[in-house]
Amino acid sequence: MSKPIVRALGFIALLLFGLSQSPNPGAQAGEFRITPSIELRETVSDNIDLASDGAEEGAAMTEVVPGVEVRSNSARFTGVMDLFPILRHQTAGDDEGASLAGDLAAFGELEAVEDHLFFDAQASVSQQNLDNRDVASTANEKTVALYRFSPNYRHRFAGFAEAQARYRLSQIFVDADSTAGGTAAASDSLTHNVSASLASGHDFTNFQWTFSGLLEEQDRSDANDISRQELDLDLEYAFNRMFSLLAGGGYQTFDDGHFQNEIDGATWRVGFRLRPGPRTDLRVTYGHRDDDEGAKVDFSYAISSRTKIIAGYSRTIETSQERLDQTLSRIGLDPESADLIDGQTELAFDPNTSPFGINDRTTRTEAFRLGLDGTRDRNAFGVNVLVANEETLPSGAKQDALQVSGRFSRRISRHTDLSLFAAYERTEFDDGQEDNEYFIQPGLSYKIYENVSAGINYSFRKQDSNITTSKFTENRVLLTIKMNFKP
Repeated sequence: MSKPIVRALGFIALLLFGLSQSPNPGAQAGEFRITPSIELRETVSDNIDLASDGAEEGAAMTEVVPGVEVRSNSARFTGVMDLFPILRHQTAGDDEGASLAGDLAAFGELEAVEDHLFFDAQASVSQQNLDNRDVASTANEKTVALYRFSPNYRHRFAGFAEAQARYRLSQIFVDADSTAGGTAAASDSLTHNVSASLASGHDFTNFQWTFSGLLEEQDRSDANDISRQELDLDLEYAFNRMFSLLAGGGYQTFDDGHFQNEIDGATWRVGFRLRPGPRTDLRVTYGHRDDDEGAKVDFSYAISSRTKIIAGYSRTIETSQERLDQTLSRIGLDPESADLIDGQTELAFDPNTSPFGINDRTTRTEAFRLGLDGTRDRNAFGVNVLVANEETLPSGAKQDALQVSGRFSRRISRHTDLSLFAAYERTEFDDGQEDNEYFIQPGLSYKIYENVSAGINYSFRKQDSNITTSKFTENRVLLTIKMNFKP
């Protein structure tokens, strides 16, 4: 693990610890819980590096994962951290021998001055495949660390309006050279973002408005810096509880150092919001933004209190660093399971949900997402679909991706759970390469004691491709045993 990432981890730990110290000794007492754990994983694979057909190499991999889960909740502070360093030894393959990796996800929210001054922070460390042409094996993974810190001030002007001013500092470290295998990898980056907004207060009932603006500068270590400026007015008029008209407009600039990508012009949008019942919410707009015209759709439907459908369509200009930063901003906590989730999809938090690579390119990304997630009796299930296109600017190089996945689990008894996960992914590159990957993984877990559990998983993975060196097949068996040291 590189020194910049180690320094980032140290800063993250100090940041979260500092946020957890309430400035008000008389604040209401809350919950503070630390749960250490230790997990042993033993993996046997007949193709540990997912090498092409005919070049397979079998190996065993032993992983020791000491972990800690922190949950803190009080009147003024909420803090959550999951930290799992991975001590690994592999008997063969590109990563033969001992190595160290790890995963961290955390966030904290502090109300420093009641109703006025707030601080929030988020952090993530994960192992990522930077180039989606490479197979997603541990041999191709690099450590990506990201943190965000943001003080913000809020003020209410009686019932007329609510104002907010925010500064955000975010930094990304990528444990890789600026070029990897001849392809562009992602630079380290430091982002300063200043934003302010003024929104209608409770004096406004049918008519809602928000005026906002932002200035952002992103400094990248091995690529051009990026600057954004935006002004926006957002309007909503509710004819009744079910139907609202939406409109908005403003001005934006964008500069990534390539004159072909520069944006300097007005933005606008019109649309509607439909809420025919408490379970359904549909928001549709069409307009001009990012030097492009198109639609944006967000839809949710609660089939029941524990089963929900979420769908959305968007088209935007972004960089990999901005995409990672935006994903981290959505980290939250499931109120029932106390697990970290993505606040938008309500699924388990994933620091990188994109099917595309992590690099220094500016891209126009178009994506449609559909997800069904729910529980019923002793069963939990989910289906997710992603159809996405990424166009590199200004070169015009394109990639298309289709991902379909499904999961199912059932509580067989008080001690035993059965699970099944299956996925299909198709990726098409504009140079003619087409990859089709299939994955299936059944598993069984058993609670030996209240704080000790064991599991076994078998997985089959196969990729067909019109590029011979990209074809592979793998069979893998994973055995785990984990002990939680509950307080």
